[in-house]
This record gives sequence, C-alpha cells and structure tokens, in this order.
Amino acid sequence: MDTKNIAEYVTHIIKKSNRHPFLFIGSGFSKRYFNLLNWEGLLRKFAEEFSGDDFKFDFYKNKIDSSIPNILYPQIASLLEKDYNEAVFSDDKYKKFRLENKKVIQSGISPFKIALSNYFLDIDILSCENEEFLYFKNNISTHVAGVITTNYDLILDEIFNKFNIYSSQEELLFADIYNMGELYKIHGSASKPNSIIINNEDYEIFNKKYAYLTAKLLTIFLENPVIFIGYSLNDSNIQSILKSITQCLNKEQLQTIEDRLIFIEYSNEEETIKAFQQSFNDETNVDEKNTIPMTKITTNRFLEVYKRIVSTAITIKPNILRQLRKEIYELAVISNPASKIYAMGFDELDKLPEDSQLLLSIGVHKSNYGKSVTADLLYEDVIFNNKRFTPEFITKEVLPVLLKQNTSGLPMYKYIKDCKEYITDTIKADYEKKHSLDDFLNNSIRKGKIIYRKKLQYKTIDEIIKIEGMEKAFRKICFLNEDEINLTQLHSYIKEIYYEIGVNNSDLRRLIRIYDYLVNRF
Repeated sequence: MDTKNIAEYVTHIIKKSNRHPFLFIGSGFSKRYFNLLNWEGLLRKFAEEFSGDDFKFDFYKNKIDSSIPNILYPQIASLLEKDYNEAVFSDDKYKKFRLENKKVIQSGISPFKIALSNYFLDIDILSCENEEFLYFKNNISTHVAGVITTNYDLILDEIFNKFNIYSSQEELLFADIYNMGELYKIHGSASKPNSIIINNEDYEIFNKKYAYLTAKLLTIFLENPVIFIGYSLNDSNIQSILKSITQCLNKEQLQTIEDRLIFIEYSNEEETIKAFQQSFNDETNVDEKNTIPMTKITTNRFLEVYKRIVSTAITIKPNILRQLRKEIYELAVISNPASKIYAMGFDELDKLPEDSQLLLSIGVHKSNYGKSVTADLLYEDVIFNNKRFTPEFITKEVLPVLLKQNTSGLPMYKYIKDCKEYITDTIKADYEKKHSLDDFLNNSIRKGKIIYRKKLQYKTIDEIIKIEGMEKAFRKICFLNEDEINLTQLHSYIKEIYYEIGVNNSDLRRLIRIYDYLVNRF
C-alpha cells in the first residue's frame, strides 16, 4: 500500500464524517520527535538515578505479581516513589533539589513527581527541526476539533496554545466542555506535578471517577473521527478506554463508529491499511467478548497523514467554534445574559469578547464594505509601518478585544506609548507582565536558552544566523539578552524573512513582540 493511498484514506474518513477529527496522542509522539522515554524507560531512569543500581527497576519488577493485568508499572512506580522520596529527604546529593523545591515539597507534593515534572520541563521544544514535527506544530491546530493525551510533557500545550487546556482529570470532570478547541490531559501535566497519574494509588483514584470521564469522552467517539498517534493497540491505557467505550454502546451504535477510529502505528516495513475488530474480554464473563471496529495504518511517513488532516476544508478555526458553542449554550440556559451584543462577520469571530452575546445573521457579504483589524495586521504594521492605523483607535477599540483572544500577547507598544489615557485594565495587565526579554519566554524556552547560549561563540544575531541559517534563525534570536541585540539588524532580518515564514508562525510572532517591546516600550 503506498503513502498516497494511505493519505487518501485519511482524507476520505474525515470528509465522510463531515467533522473535524480528534487526535489521541501518546508517548510515541514525544519519543519520535524528542526521544523522550516511555513509561518503562522513565521508571528505569529514576530507579537507577537515586539508587545507583542498574538493576533497581528489575528488583521492583520482581516484587510485582505479573499475573494481574495492567498493574505492573503503577505498582513499580509506587515502590519507586517511596524509596525515591526517602532518598531526597536524606541523601546529600539531593540537597540542591531540596532547596530549589522547598516550598513545593513542603506543600505536600511528592518529590518524585516534582522530579518527573522537571524532566519534562527540560524539553527544548524549539530544538526540534524535524520536518514532520515543524509541519505539525505550525499547521495542525486549526484543523482538528481537539486533542486527548496521556502525555505529561508540554509539547502539545505549546502547539495547541489557543485551545482550552485541561491539565488533569479533575479539571476535566468539573468543567463545561464543548468538544471543540480543547486539549484534555487526562493523566496530568508536568506543569502541575501533583496532577501526574503514575503510581498505583493515583490509578485507584482515577478509576473511581473513570465512568464519568468515559461519559464525557463518549460523545467524541460518536461524533468525530478519532486518530490515534503515538500509541500501540497493546497500550493498557488505550485498552481500558476502548473497552469502556464498548461497554457503553450496543452493537448498532458500535457500527455507527465503524471507520471512525484510526490507529497510526510506526512501521519501517511495508505500509498497510487494515480494518479489524478489536476485542476486549469482559472480566465478569469470560465467554462474552466486546468488540469495536477500527482501522490500523502502519507507516513511517507521518507527514503525509498530517498534510491530509490539514488539507480538509474548514471554514472556522476550532477554537472559534468552541466559543460559538459556549455562547449558544449559555444563551440557552442563562436567564439574564450578558449585556454586550456584537454584530460582525463570521470570519471575525476571533475578536469576540468572552462576555458577549452572539447575533448570528445570514446575508450577502460585500467585501469592500470594510475590513476588520486582526492580530496579523498588527504584526505586519509593527514591522512594515504600512497600515496607517491611528494609535488611539488601536489602543481604545482593538487591543482590548484582541488581547482576550491572543493569550500569548500582541505587539502593542507601538500604539500605546502615546495613548496612555486609553489604556484599559486588559492592556495594563498584559504589559505589566513584561519587565525583561525573559518574560516573553515560557519555562521550556528559558531552559532551552541556557543550553543554547553555551553553543554560541559570539552572542549576536549574525552568529545565530551563521549557525542556523537565515530561514531558521528566528527561532533562536530570542535566546539573546537585550544588550546583545542590534535593533536595526533585527528589524532588517524580520523584514527579509517575514513573508517567507508567515506571521502565523508562533516563534516569529514572539520575535516581533520582542522587537516591538525593545523599540517602543515606555
């Protein structure tokens, strides 16, 4: 089976459902692009680290009853966590760790989970130059309904930064979800160490609430194509989720999701598409089997799959569709709706404030009637000064709206430096967060900065361009300190690459915000 047919199959499934796909992303994704450890590798690493014993993991493994399914790694994690924490509290080699994390540890969070969190926070997302990953990172978020993951790392948080992110099962259970423009981290997140589900006790608590979580996820499986990336069908977490789905649906309902579930599995051999029935033994009745129809694609060329997901026609970004669902739901159930009503074009909905009602209208659109000010236009104007925006209008009317929809910030110092009388609380809250260039970086990028700067012989824009090349240097220039940046050179560089890279690139946007800050701050 060639890649073309595999790619066409993915397109066919998405178009047939007439829905945005959901992605279910596992540890194989992080391993493929960042060489992160899988579950066993992670436990083995920390077992060897604290004990100095290459066989400590195997020692724990020997203590577990292997005849009981799906408990091996959680049980090993429980044994490891107890011994690891004891070492942190007593061993001098963890003195620095204790001091750096004193407040967090004293708040009751397990040192083992803090260490796990630090491992994943050390990932330098900007370091990955894999073509597949860069395409996924820069394009995929506007073409999928949402993402479900059991990964702890923050790679997906960065890629889907405009989605509503639920960092734990607990957050997901007690939130109003709309199955659109949302990222569900059902096993916790490195950003919140206490949310991480890894040991036996964690899974016992997780499983007590599992039925409610299944009910929330069930709608996704019934309405959307679900594409699994980075998992094996033998993964115990996936087995558990799929089994719970089969137990909630009758045979007729299961047939409605036929062709909807697609497993993309890595293979360096011949590429295949295979339809099959995945079976799950019912532990209460060994003679009865539950099955769920699925399709497994084996390939090593994921880029073609990503391109087909992106190529499916959409009219509105998923995060905007989520806002629509939210607003319509609230209008239906709240007796005293918000007082603000906005009328605007359908393609302008990303400017809609969260506390606004919707007025939906169908009619003829006259393209020459007017043009809305978008974030893209602000980025372009800061670099090329070609939009003739009045600072008063941008500061008073545009920024308060756009800042609510652009959580990473906007280039705005060009407009607000001479319009202080129009600065709203929303604008003030954003610019008061910025006191240095590091405030434009997230934790992962800051850690990447420390590593990258050690490679630089000369800490200049020219040196980074020499190392990275013109087309990639924009990702690393933010690693320079303020006194190392020649603003004239930076401006010329951004102008040269702007239209080739495209303003939708999050790294280029960050660099433009930094330029705006350095040139126009007050």
